[in-house]
Amino acid sequence: MHSDGDLLDAQISFGLERIAAYARQKQWAVAEQYGLTPTQIAILELAAARTDGVRLTKAAAQIGVSQPTASDAAGALVAKQLLERAPDPDDRRAQRLTPTKQGAQLVSRLSRGHSAVAVAVPQQRRAGLFATLAQTIATLQSSGEVPIQRMCLTCSQFEQGRHDDAKLPNHCRYLDQPIGPLGMMLDCTDHIMSADLEPA
Repeated sequence: MHSDGDLLDAQISFGLERIAAYARQKQWAVAEQYGLTPTQIAILELAAARTDGVRLTKAAAQIGVSQPTASDAAGALVAKQLLERAPDPDDRRAQRLTPTKQGAQLVSRLSRGHSAVAVAVPQQRRAGLFATLAQTIATLQSSGEVPIQRMCLTCSQFEQGRHDDAKLPNHCRYLDQPIGPLGMMLDCTDHIMSADLEPA
């Protein structure tokens, strides 16, 4: 006999699978026109989300594939003129992947499936959903299930609970201003990894 908790877990799992399937369907309908694989989509989106592009090794770690697999996918994207390779200014032996203009335009079309999910959430429930997502990602990170994300909770510039204001309790040293739950980011372009989380 299943407990109420088991039943709820199963229903949450089913709901997440349905939402993910819907977003993927919308995404793949666009990607199919370009003959893109899920790995290629993930690398292209990752590169576009970073103002200075992404290293191949970082991309492989973030999307959970081997470096040879990521290299093959990146090579295909370069051949399709959706990505460009450029020397990494921090390490001349490495390269950064950045989207071309065509690649950036494609990413905006690929994101519509996930955007459709976000706007389907009632306005008054979005803050709660965001807080739940952030905490879920933080929990998965701490258990090593997902790579460290560029979110406020992993940033050296983030101070949790610095202010007495219940609406704006946290502080971003980079912006030098208090921030509340809705001001927090899950993927911030100005993220500076906390020293405690940097690989040894």
